[in-house]
Amino acid sequence: MAAVTQRLFWRRALTNKLALLLSGAAALLLVAIVASSTVLAYSVYTLTARDSKALLATVPFVIFGVFRYLLLVHRDDVGEEPEQVLLTDVPIILAVAGWIVSAAAILVLT
Repeated sequence: MAAVTQRLFWRRALTNKLALLLSGAAALLLVAIVASSTVLAYSVYTLTARDSKALLATVPFVIFGVFRYLLLVHRDDVGEEPEQVLLTDVPIILAVAGWIVSAAAILVLT
């Protein structure tokens, strides 16, 4: 019986900690870590994907798109429908178009 009580105690404690972690400033910190990791992972991918380092020129479009989306989520609270943001926000549409054009040009020319 003591083991069951102890397990329930730890489950409640961890649930409370997780709820605290996902609220407020901690959530903002987690979002910032994930966004930075995404940009870093894409940057490493562009360096290792082909023999040429030319794909690195597409990284600014990704950085702009990710941080523009974060700005919209925090400023305008539009995070629940990311597809709507992608299809309606003109700067993000331009960043995606710039990424497509530059990546296609680099892949065709190198």
